[in-house]
Amino acid sequence: MVTTIGPHAAHRLARSVIALALGAALLAGCSPATTKSTAQASSSATSEAAGSARSGPAKSTDAQASNAESPTPAEAPATTAQPPVTSYSADPSVAPVVNLGPPPAGYVTPRADCPTEAKACVDLTNNMTWLQVDGAVIFGPVQHIAGRPGYRTEPGMHKVFWKNIDHVSSIFGTPMPYAVFFTASGMAFHEGALSEPSHGCVHLTHDIALAYWNNLQSGDEVYVFGEAQY
Repeated sequence: MVTTIGPHAAHRLARSVIALALGAALLAGCSPATTKSTAQASSSATSEAAGSARSGPAKSTDAQASNAESPTPAEAPATTAQPPVTSYSADPSVAPVVNLGPPPAGYVTPRADCPTEAKACVDLTNNMTWLQVDGAVIFGPVQHIAGRPGYRTEPGMHKVFWKNIDHVSSIFGTPMPYAVFFTASGMAFHEGALSEPSHGCVHLTHDIALAYWNNLQSGDEVYVFGEAQY
């Protein structure tokens, strides 16, 4: 007996057959490829992991080598800290001057007039000054100019109490390089012109002022004696 199939049924049957055929083809063709791809991916991942494991120690070794070449802070040579140069201490870059030669002709250092404990002596009468240790002259005598009338340099024993290498007078507004103060009223040794008397300080030439700056320290005694003739 032959069964007759209508056009619509035949069309649906054909579509079902085609769908089954495509499904079978997909199962036959894609599964192995997928399996193969999965295996390759797994293999690649394994290879990468192995490579990573191999490269890991090498990088660590490089880091260790780098660390070995660079000293740790504890091993690094220490840098010696330099103390700051202030206005209250001698300039360490300038060596003290020991002497500038013999005293001027005809001048005899009046040692009896300057006590042995004084480090600096100022003879106002003869406009001379010198440095000494235990009464023995170590520098000078050299010329100076002291205070004018109305601003006379104070006679007597004084002590160095302050040094300022680039001081400027707060009263007169004038520079006082290498100032070595020895009275509470503000009198000091410092670089200044010898052509006219001062306002009480002891003016010295540049080289002499530098020598006094380097040789006199806080606490050193300064003895001023005599009487200025101007």
